[in-house]
Amino acid sequence: MSASNIARIVTAAVVALACGTASAAAPTVPGERWQHKMSMQMEGMNMAMPATEICAPVGQAAQELAKPDKNCKLTNVRQSGNRFMADVKCTGKDAMEGTMDMTTGPDRMTGKMTVRSADGEMTMVTESRKLGACQAMDTGAIVKQAEAQVQQGRQMAAQAEAQMCASDSFKLKGDPRQASHAATMFLGANAPCAGKPLPAEFCGAVQSRAGFASLSQMETALPGVVGRSLEACKLGSGKPAVDALRAKLLVSAEADGDGEYLIANAPARARQLAKSECVLKGEMWAGRQSRWDSFCDSNFASEARR
Repeated sequence: MSASNIARIVTAAVVALACGTASAAAPTVPGERWQHKMSMQMEGMNMAMPATEICAPVGQAAQELAKPDKNCKLTNVRQSGNRFMADVKCTGKDAMEGTMDMTTGPDRMTGKMTVRSADGEMTMVTESRKLGACQAMDTGAIVKQAEAQVQQGRQMAAQAEAQMCASDSFKLKGDPRQASHAATMFLGANAPCAGKPLPAEFCGAVQSRAGFASLSQMETALPGVVGRSLEACKLGSGKPAVDALRAKLLVSAEADGDGEYLIANAPARARQLAKSECVLKGEMWAGRQSRWDSFCDSNFASEARR
């Protein structure tokens, strides 16, 4: 247990008592200069920590000195006049437990804490005394300003979330490929827009070739995203629903001559079509239909015919 950690615990206890006995801080900047001393006793050894001085707004010296350890808690708290007593317990790397006894006044604060840790038993003694007046920073005003900034940040975050989750922000009708983006935003317990209504055009985009392809490409990074999208749109669930939609889209792609989709999603079938639909006779493709023009001119079709 380091002396600095024990010191933080002791000064945190001083705050609890000093806040009830010190005068309220003035709204301006008149302050008080305090000197803070600490010493530690352990296994017959005494060690004094270097004295420190602070200039704090009137009545706020204890708050300025205190740096509470987040891993420590006070229990069995008792207060009688200007005397403060409590049990302390810290967990984590510097685990320990013990008792403290503090006394505070307008010009002097003293404290004693005895703790037991893996290093043994030790006692920390603190003494703080007021030296005189000084010009201090108005910490109260700073806190209020910080609170206002936090509140403003929360409002901006809420506005950003509302805009981010707005249905019209995805433009799915014009670009069904945005279905994958919408799925990551709305589907899943940890999705930013989880629980909010899906974009109105999401389900239509999911059933389009472009939308389904964009979702399929995300399966490696987000396993099951296609299935979750179909379930959200009440289009079935599990692998059977995914396979059924995939087959349906392949049929429609072949009917429309969408060679690009077939190359990406059914390359074996695309090779068969290249051989059957793109056979050169003179300067014309035998059996070639107009819907296959672009496909037959592609490098993929040329390679497949060799």
